[in-house]
Amino acid sequence: MAELGERYAINATLEPLVLVGTEIPVLVVDLSVHRRRTVKRHTIYSNPLLKQLVEPIGCSRCGSGVLISVFTDDDDAPLCAKCAG
Repeated sequence: MAELGERYAINATLEPLVLVGTEIPVLVVDLSVHRRRTVKRHTIYSNPLLKQLVEPIGCSRCGSGVLISVFTDDDDAPLCAKCAG
């Protein structure tokens, strides 16, 4: 089986043909989350291309993007509903 891998091995190189840079105005919203004795600032951004008010905030445990977060009491870290469960 190893012989087949060596016999039919393929090497490929990808190179970008065109790079495009754009500037898009966005709305930046600074949030201040107060939980018990801690206060933490979070920044969220609007996305005019998707026509959404905010882009997802990453869950501090699993990394998935969520629009509605649950914040922990200990360090105000954003969590998705599954991790906060």
